[in-house]
Amino acid sequence: KNQNFNGIDDEFKNQKFKASLGVGFDLNRDTMFLISGGYQISNVTGSIDDSQNKKIKFPYFEITLTHDSRDSIMFPTKGVYFKSEYVMADSKEADFNSLYSRGEVNIPIGRFTLTPSISYVTSDGEKIPETYFPKLGGFRYTDYSLEFSGIPEDKLRGNSILVGKMNLQYQLSKFLYADANASFAKLSDKSYSFNGRTRESYGVGIGAKLPTGPIYFGLSKSPGESVRYFFNLGYQPKGFNEE
Repeated sequence: KNQNFNGIDDEFKNQKFKASLGVGFDLNRDTMFLISGGYQISNVTGSIDDSQNKKIKFPYFEITLTHDSRDSIMFPTKGVYFKSEYVMADSKEADFNSLYSRGEVNIPIGRFTLTPSISYVTSDGEKIPETYFPKLGGFRYTDYSLEFSGIPEDKLRGNSILVGKMNLQYQLSKFLYADANASFAKLSDKSYSFNGRTRESYGVGIGAKLPTGPIYFGLSKSPGESVRYFFNLGYQPKGFNEE
């Protein structure tokens, strides 16, 4: 969604297939190390840029390290989360390597929880499939697209994207929470870069833990963009005014 080609709005589909086999090791109760490999397909259709409309089939190798000691996925009040994923492929149709890392620390301060977090994604190579090309925007993390709620889903692209976020959450009751956040992103056309053009995003929201899963309503704004709002039941946010 929300792509641009020669000044023209472009929207296309990327149908993905992934089959893999791997082995994992529990380093401790909260940490897992995984080595895997397999086969993927990225099939892009519907783009006004004909060079993008192609099916890429490729074998790949992946290493993942995940640590999660949070007390809640949606409304954590303590604990640490970290995930780092390295993917590489060297074939006729796909020749690239990608790194995705994300981490957060939840610091309890009375009824408040302060959560600094950082996310980074980069891809390098001569033939990078659409699946692994870094993107920014929207209300959730999907593949190699980083959450940045003040702008439309996947609107910004770059070979490297770094996002820092500060979230302040307040526990109104046993089940009800409110939060406010600020995010800052650096986008670069160079691989494995931490500099580049800057974007900002600010948001507020309110949510609750229910027996059926979390519920959340939020508003977000980035300079130069209209106010965006979203609502979710469960763990998949949905924007009402996605462009």
